[in-house]
Amino acid sequence: MRFERLSSVGVFVVVLALSLVTLGLQGIKLEAMTFHGKIATVSEDRKFIVVDGGKVSRIVISSGTKIVDEKGTVLGTDSLRPKLSIEVEGLYNPKGPFFAKKVIVKVPKGAP
Repeated sequence: MRFERLSSVGVFVVVLALSLVTLGLQGIKLEAMTFHGKIATVSEDRKFIVVDGGKVSRIVISSGTKIVDEKGTVLGTDSLRPKLSIEVEGLYNPKGPFFAKKVIVKVPKGAP
């Protein structure tokens, strides 16, 4: 009886360990990436933007996203508007959204 209980505990431990290893192997690898584009749309809640062209289109904007102009002046999410050229640095998830760490708003040529 003691052996049966011990063996069932051993089987449980092995199954648990294999489950954890399998979950670890399925972990999503995020890739650091930088790209340029023009803003197509900005969500009403300013939680994401859509950029024309390129590998990435939907970009998540979080409270940790730094938004600056080319001179380094810190801007707010209200400065993100359609048709603005931007450079985005962040983490690309092949199975999900792109998480922006930094958005650089490019000043249009001829603007003061």
